[in-house]
Amino acid sequence: MLTTLIYRSHLRADAPIQSIIDMVSEANSRNERAGVTGVLLFNGVHFLQLLEGDEAAVVQIYKKICMDTLHFNIVELLSDYAPYRRFGRSGMELIDIRLFSKEECLDRVLLRGTTQHKLLYNDRALRFFRTFIDSAETDNYYELPDRFSWFFFIRPNRCIIG
Repeated sequence: MLTTLIYRSHLRADAPIQSIIDMVSEANSRNERAGVTGVLLFNGVHFLQLLEGDEAAVVQIYKKICMDTLHFNIVELLSDYAPYRRFGRSGMELIDIRLFSKEECLDRVLLRGTTQHKLLYNDRALRFFRTFIDSAETDNYYELPDRFSWFFFIRPNRCIIG
C-alpha cells in the first residue's frame, strides 16, 4: 500500500557540508532502487522530509534514517496511507530553503510534484512544507534537547495510581 511519511530532524553542528551532499546522493540511489520518492527540505539546521512508496520500503528507509549520525531529534510528524504519489519524479530531491524566497521554495516543491493539480494548496503534506518554510524566518523555533542529554530517575516512595 502506498505510504507517506514525514519527519523533521536537526543537523549535527559538526557535520561537514560534504556529508550532506554525499548523504543526498546515496539516499537518492537507495530510494530509487526501493521505489521510494520524496522531497527533502533543509534550512541550514533542520531537515524536513517526505517519503512515499510501498509501506515496507518506506519503513525500512526511515529506520536507516533514524540510525544516521548526521542528525538527531528525529521526529515523525505524519505516517499515513496515500491515494497517489505527490513526488514521483525522483528518489529524493533536496531543496535548500536558504537559497530562495518563501514563494520560490513553495514553487520548487510544487514543481517537483508528480501532478501539480493534485498538490492543492490545502494538501496535508504541503501544509507541513509551508510551516517549515515559514518557520525559517522566526527565531522562536523550539528544539528539544538531544535524547542523550535527558536524565531519568526513580523517585522512592512515589505512588503511581493507575
